[in-house]
Amino acid sequence: MSGAHSFASMKTTIYYFSATGNSLALARDLARELGNADILSIADLQNEKEISPSAQVIGLIYPVYAFGIPLIVERFISRMRFRSNQYLFTVTNYAMIQGAGLTKARRLLKKRGLAPKAEFGVVMPNNYIPFGGAASAAQQKILFDAAQEKIKGIADVIRRQASIPAQTGFFLWRWLFAEPVCLMSAGMMNNEDKNFHLNEKCDGCGICQKVCCVKNIVIKDKTPFWQHHCELCMACFHWCPREAIEFGRATKGKKRYHHPAAKLQDFLAR
Repeated sequence: MSGAHSFASMKTTIYYFSATGNSLALARDLARELGNADILSIADLQNEKEISPSAQVIGLIYPVYAFGIPLIVERFISRMRFRSNQYLFTVTNYAMIQGAGLTKARRLLKKRGLAPKAEFGVVMPNNYIPFGGAASAAQQKILFDAAQEKIKGIADVIRRQASIPAQTGFFLWRWLFAEPVCLMSAGMMNNEDKNFHLNEKCDGCGICQKVCCVKNIVIKDKTPFWQHHCELCMACFHWCPREAIEFGRATKGKKRYHHPAAKLQDFLAR
């Protein structure tokens, strides 16, 4: 049996975390390239006590947060159980600097008994608007086209079940800067929601509450209140239909962002 036919008979499960659609789009594109693949939202699986995937090929796709990985992804990995013969790969997406997005996940996965065989970084549009407004449609298209080409290469590696060097970037910069910032930010992130506030456009629709993956927002008298267990995914900010949510002083007048292939409904069933 050829390698291609052999892989076609295998099941792939891709777990993704996404707040504005970048990781969701990558998961969908990769699943389409691989065939015989399921994609499952990490946010939808938060109440599962143990994650024991039965597929032969397992993937994790998630964004870089504060030069590391989202806290929700850390918790998810801590509940995963693997078999020694499963092929594991990770894909992180980032706008400017990958940081420790792959190395942090690798350390956590090794504690669960399995090291990734392949680790990839993919550049996608920025959604942390305090670092700059959303990219123009033309700039986004350039990134999306490059990402789709990258996904084809990733799919080829996975089909061959190859072991390749991780795409982690310059190690000295990572260890001297990204790793310390990642460690420090993890302890501060929950209270960063103190920077969210409303402008005059808020009509109390409750979309922000519905898209919050950790149920950090409650609505009282048609007004959202953040509960200080935030993970800074910025979903509330980007999906507000009236652009009524601001973050500090840095977001006023700046464009919001979500991947054009992502729909609000993709983030409501949590």
